[in-house]
Amino acid sequence: MLDAGTRLGSGQPLYADPKLLYPPLAAVVGRPLAILDPFAFSLLDAALKVVLAVVAVRALTPGWRPLDRLLAIVGLVC
Repeated sequence: MLDAGTRLGSGQPLYADPKLLYPPLAAVVGRPLAILDPFAFSLLDAALKVVLAVVAVRALTPGWRPLDRLLAIVGLVC
C-alpha cells in the first residue's frame, strides 16, 4: 500500500508492481502514509489489528472466561 502511494504520487502506473493486489483506493489512502517509515507503519498496522481483534472478541463473547477469550484472540490474530 505504501509503494502504491509512492507510485501514485510520482505518476507511475499503480499495477506495474505485481505485489499490489489492492484496489486503487488503497493507493489513495497510502499516498499520505508513504512519508512514514515502512517498519514503523507495519508496527502501527499490526498493533491496530491486535486492538481490533481484542475489541471484536470482547464484544462477541460476553460471559466467556478470560482464558477462552484469550484463545479466541490468539486464534483470530493468527
